[in-house]
Amino acid sequence: MLGRQHEKDGWLYFTQHKNRERKPVHMSLPILSGLRKILDVSPTGDLTYLVTQYGRPFKNESFGNWFRKAVRAAGLEGLSAHGLRKSAAVRLAEDGHSDHEIMAMGGWDMLKEVARCTKGVRRKRLAENVLKKGARSTRIEQIWHTLRFKLSHLLKTPLL
Repeated sequence: MLGRQHEKDGWLYFTQHKNRERKPVHMSLPILSGLRKILDVSPTGDLTYLVTQYGRPFKNESFGNWFRKAVRAAGLEGLSAHGLRKSAAVRLAEDGHSDHEIMAMGGWDMLKEVARCTKGVRRKRLAENVLKKGARSTRIEQIWHTLRFKLSHLLKTPLL
């Protein structure tokens, strides 16, 4: 669990919990200003930021259960603590960050893991780039029209 002992000069330094024994991933993450404000006013334990109502550190399972209940109490559905990292990756991709930047912030060590999380955003951005290229998009529309006509003829069925 993360706590103030992991802070130094506005950064968090820690080893990811998952695979820490077999293939440890050492992380260095900036403490963003919004997070800093929350940490400064929130009750925390001595060695961990997140504590139970009794002031004790959460166990892995109990945190997931607590998070699920908090999501339901907020009137939300389909959210889990496990999905937070993927959600952050999607938002970073939407803001135009590179896969390597997203890897650094999310603790992934393989590009394919980031690509799996962000492929929908990338696909949309690529399609938007096609539209931005103006005159070229007219040529693409002509090609599509020709392909659609030829396919309709081959299939003997009109295509929309």
